[in-house]
Amino acid sequence: MFTDSTVIKGYKLDIPTKTLSLTAAFCKAMNDPQSKEYKLYCQFVSDIPGLSVKRKSHNTPVKYQNSNGIVTKRNQFKGVTFERIEFFLNMLPDNKNTKQIKDNYQTLRENAKGVCNSPYAAVGKWFLAQFPKYKTNPLAYLKEVVVPIDISSFLEAKNNVTELPREENQEQEKTA
Repeated sequence: MFTDSTVIKGYKLDIPTKTLSLTAAFCKAMNDPQSKEYKLYCQFVSDIPGLSVKRKSHNTPVKYQNSNGIVTKRNQFKGVTFERIEFFLNMLPDNKNTKQIKDNYQTLRENAKGVCNSPYAAVGKWFLAQFPKYKTNPLAYLKEVVVPIDISSFLEAKNNVTELPREENQEQEKTA
């Protein structure tokens, strides 16, 4: 079909459905009748009767929905991993408050698995609440004294309310 040794990217041909998907870059290059893309396109059209052509311009943006139902364009925890949290906490200056923050992190990390639906989300929410400037200016915390926040609200599970009545019902069934 196409005898040139160079590989042309930017298209996907699905022969069973007779569909040719083209990227925006391929379409732009195809506008020149002397280009390899144009010749390849003409070859596809002549070889496959009834070929439908689709132009893909860009990826559909991903939407994220948090637990409150708010839809955003960006994941609130992007770039916040356990490794980065630990590295950041180790970079903080040593003082009484920093020690308490590190202890809170360890407690939250160890206990969130058994209590929360998503331990990563619980730790991430705590970290972003503890360090609100982390995403915009993380170096600001090297000079500031950070006051530790309470971690109990981050350890509350969403389905504690639904689990408690089941336990009460099981206890009542045992006594009956």
